[in-house]
Amino acid sequence: MHIRIESTLHNISADDVFSRFNEELFLALAPKFPPSKLLRFDGCKTGDIVEIEMQLPIIGKQYWTSKITQHASEGQVRHFFRDEGVILPFFLSAWQHDHIVEQHGNDVLIVDDIHYKAKFPIPDFLVYPQLYRTFSNRTKIYKIFFNRS
Repeated sequence: MHIRIESTLHNISADDVFSRFNEELFLALAPKFPPSKLLRFDGCKTGDIVEIEMQLPIIGKQYWTSKITQHASEGQVRHFFRDEGVILPFFLSAWQHDHIVEQHGNDVLIVDDIHYKAKFPIPDFLVYPQLYRTFSNRTKIYKIFFNRS
């Protein structure tokens, strides 16, 4: 399945936005449900690892580990990195999330481009609404986060 969410920020540079893709932003973007704890955050460069412990009702603890498999910067106009799931919660069998930050005049476009596969017997379309809701909330969070400094 595929989810693509685009967020626009006004009067800011792609370099400024990308420089703040750090642990603080990661925690601000973390959904309230399920409750989770950040165990490790290395950064957004190739080889970096992010580990999360989630507490799911009835099921209990689930772990999510992603590895940054690619990153690139094209001058001051485009930044990109990809995280891929290494250890995933029980309901996912595959995860790839491209993060794109692009300059468009005085504005910046942030793209969350996600490809995932649910684990049988849970169909992809049952996972989609929760993931879509989680990532569509980022548009609001990005605006608050980047307008507060």
